[in-house]
This record gives sequence, C-alpha cells and structure tokens, in this order.
Amino acid sequence: MIGGLVVLVAHTGKDSAKGLRGHSSLFAALDAAILVSRKGDARSWKVDKAKDGRDGDTHYFRLNVVEIGIDKDGKALTSCVVVPEESSNAAARSAFKPVELSENKALMMQTFEECAAENRSVEHFGIAIVDQTNLKKKFQEKYSRINQSASPDTLRTIFNRNLKALDSEGFLKFNRDSMQVKRGSKQHAVINIEAIGRNLPDNVKKLVS
Repeated sequence: MIGGLVVLVAHTGKDSAKGLRGHSSLFAALDAAILVSRKGDARSWKVDKAKDGRDGDTHYFRLNVVEIGIDKDGKALTSCVVVPEESSNAAARSAFKPVELSENKALMMQTFEECAAENRSVEHFGIAIVDQTNLKKKFQEKYSRINQSASPDTLRTIFNRNLKALDSEGFLKFNRDSMQVKRGSKQHAVINIEAIGRNLPDNVKKLVS
C-alpha cells in the first residue's frame, strides 16, 4: 500500500451510457468515480460510483474566465474557475436555442458583462451583481457615441425600455428594491454576439470589443 490517493482520468465512448472506454475491470476496481459531462452549454458532475457512500447525485457548474496575468506581448493570460450553478439555470442552458437580439439589446448585454467584469468581487455562485446606476451610465455613454443627437430623455427611455425587455425575456434580472441587475437564465446566449449569428455594425463592435 502506498498510503496515498491515485486519481485516474479516463473518457467515455461515443455512447456515454456504456461507461468508460476499455475493459470493464477498470471501473470495477475503482473505489469511487466522478462523471463530468456536458450537454449543450450545461456542465455537471455526479458521483458515478461510491464504494462506501451514496452515488447518483448531480451537481451543476459553469466555467468563468479569469485573467491571471499578462504575456510578453501585453496580451491577457486567462484561465477558468469552476462556479457552482443552480440546476434551473443549467437546464435553461442545455435547452437554449440561439436567438437574435436587437442592436440596443446586444449593446446592453455587452455593457452588463463589462460592468460585471469590473465588479468580480460581488460574484457568488454564478450570480454577477451590477449596480443599475453604473450600468445606465455606461450604456448611455456608449449609445450617445453611436447616436450623437440623442437627448437625455431619449437616452433614459432607450435604457429603461431595453432593460425592461431583457428582464422580461430572461436575459437579465432587475431588482427595483435594491436597484441591482443580475444575470438571467439566458445570459450565456449573448456574451459572444458572433455566437448567436448576428454581426453588429462596425461602430457598435468598436464599443463592445
């Protein structure tokens, strides 16, 4: 006996229901096994085998990209951290079908993620919290650079209209009591505008890139 822990990393075949690749004695010899899987954009892990405990419980998570430094060319070095996620959000991810957003809604979502990145200290269990006042200020600054003739009343109306729409559609969640904005169950769909099959105008791309 080595008095230690041996961890093996293996893969399932094309049919994950058939278990690990290779001889069946591999799985039989394990004291415990954790199965990590992905369906669509939903990631999960479960105890697939526990010699002296309960198995079968599924736990969901998502990967958050974080900056860990700068390379010699001045570009950001990134990695991922695992963040627990509620099963309801994970289910929405796996069932999600791409949608198109209007330019204003896309700009709002990108502005939200920009604010969230600046405020990482308040992100817990996959929930990014953004102050509505800060989001409004940044959104209106970006919008006014695209539409220079927009009046203060127009800026306020555009912001309120798009925030309300994104809230009702599940992309954002606005709490009027705390005046805070959180990610909705569909937030993952619009972080990368290209991924939803929509190309923003060049003047908008410069603002959100």
